[in-house]
Amino acid sequence: MLNTKEKIISLTKEDLIEYYKKGCKKECDFKIGIEWEKISLNKNTYKNANYEDIKKIIEQFALLNDWKILKDNDVIIGALNGKNSISLEPGGQFEISLEAEKDLKEISEKNEEIWGKLGSIAQKYDVIFAPIGLTPYSTYENTEIVKKDRYLIMQNFFENFGGKLYSVMMKETAGIQVNFDYKNEDDAMLKLKTSIMVSPFSTGFFANSYIRNNKINGYKSYRANAWLDTDKKRCGIFYKNILKNNDAKFIDYIDSIIKVPMLFIERNNEKIIIKEEMTFEDFMQNGYKGHSANLNDYILHSSLTFPDVRLKNYIEIRNHDSQKIDMVLALCAFYKGIFSKRETMESVLSYLDFGYDTLKELIINSAKFGLAYNYKGIDAFKVTKKLFKIAFDSLNNQEDKILLLESLKMLENKTTIADIALEKNISDTNKLIDYLLK
Repeated sequence: MLNTKEKIISLTKEDLIEYYKKGCKKECDFKIGIEWEKISLNKNTYKNANYEDIKKIIEQFALLNDWKILKDNDVIIGALNGKNSISLEPGGQFEISLEAEKDLKEISEKNEEIWGKLGSIAQKYDVIFAPIGLTPYSTYENTEIVKKDRYLIMQNFFENFGGKLYSVMMKETAGIQVNFDYKNEDDAMLKLKTSIMVSPFSTGFFANSYIRNNKINGYKSYRANAWLDTDKKRCGIFYKNILKNNDAKFIDYIDSIIKVPMLFIERNNEKIIIKEEMTFEDFMQNGYKGHSANLNDYILHSSLTFPDVRLKNYIEIRNHDSQKIDMVLALCAFYKGIFSKRETMESVLSYLDFGYDTLKELIINSAKFGLAYNYKGIDAFKVTKKLFKIAFDSLNNQEDKILLLESLKMLENKTTIADIALEKNISDTNKLIDYLLK
């Protein structure tokens, strides 16, 4: 039985500020992390792989590599080894998240090793993992949700309060998230603001989710489009107060996050669903059914907000379609260059001198057109080429610079990931998967 009485401990904004301050690191200790999702497909039909096969892949991988199986109630949802994990997204998409590294070569080798091991096991079950942003054949209507409590609660919440495409987001999409450390409050907020302003251009360049339901869907990144119509109160760039503030602090980010409606809290290993539309700020002030807010509640709540760029004890940049390894590394090198110096970030912000309303329109255009658009005189290809050149020139490591050469060549030719595939007449699932697996 749930204990609905607890000692009232008042969580303050100062506590939340301190949480983010504890994330500050010395520059010599900075690392880069990635969270890499791929679409799980049956290799014979190219429909989404079924859960029973996915479960067996996880079980065998954990057994062979001495990883701990992760369960939600009795449902297998992933595996864990220290700071390394495999997890399942709501539609059976695989995600691997490995310990952050200083060196991009290490990131490449470790991720390729784990995907290689998973792929070898998956062959026994006729499963392949596709590095694309959207399921090309199956849609959410014929995809069973992974029965993790968190996903079932999200699904029920979005049914009542979400947008039209929440099911697409949950069951059909796969992305790449890159994570970067910060040294202090000013550095964190500058990186947050810079990556927000850059986001439409990186989304457009790395777009590849243009096939859905076995045909061209009219968007270069339908994954990005799905996020735009999932939940406007918790997705996108709802923290416009940060963009308007040249001296933004942790409190400005916190003030946005606590105004987002809550989904649930956890007590005694049980989830208590918030059955009315209540913000975390309301919870901090008034509690909920005898429960008062604590730091773990905030950490959980902030993980259930989904802005394009999110702050934890590091910066999470979340707005990219899943990619093959060469483009994953290019993405990491791009932001590594952009974040290399304060002066570089300030020059980027000076270059991207437009307001919140324009930024929102650029994000919509990037989902639709990739970079093939000009909005109010902003030529998306020209801007993105400039940003990649800034990143390239700012990198000190020659090996990191090499990772950006192909991207710079593509931008010189005014092409993106999706454009190259479309130019090759890759217009259905069979052609797409054959192309990806070459």
